[in-house]
Amino acid sequence: LRRAGRTRIESTAEADAGWRKRIDDYAAATLFCRADSWYMSANMPGKVRQMINYPMGIPDYLAQWRASAQAGYAGFDIA
Repeated sequence: LRRAGRTRIESTAEADAGWRKRIDDYAAATLFCRADSWYMSANMPGKVRQMINYPMGIPDYLAQWRASAQAGYAGFDIA
């Protein structure tokens, strides 16, 4: 960002929705969804019940970031 004279990066609404779906789909195949756990935000009254951490691990997270970077930071608006 600095080298390009940019100061802001924000994920797009479409990327946010895709990221949420990815986590929801993964979580649905685990036992996490069946527990009243803070992992599922079950301890927060009024909050949507959904996994609040990234369950796929750091290697997968970094792979997702690298793929976005290689595609010109696809899924992000840069200003």
